[in-house]
Amino acid sequence: MLERVLSNVAAYTREHFATEEELMQRTGFQELAAHKAAHDAFVRRVQEFQRQHQAGEVGITVELVTALGDWVRHHVLGMDRAYGPHLQAKGIR
Repeated sequence: MLERVLSNVAAYTREHFATEEELMQRTGFQELAAHKAAHDAFVRRVQEFQRQHQAGEVGITVELVTALGDWVRHHVLGMDRAYGPHLQAKGIR
């Protein structure tokens, strides 16, 4: 089950991040590099959780749950909200 959850998170983030980054690039969002760096760091973290799980090193841990929760709190509710006004100003809703 955890393998499926991690695979779904990895697939969703790749698709979502690519869409987000394309919109930011197309509209000239000045914080694209920092936003992409945060995306890349999260993808690496998910990939590391996948590797550890596949190697039998880790199951559901406090670190995994915390990482996912932190991502939502800090990135989605923080960084993502910051570019909302930019996209709206460019006519994207």
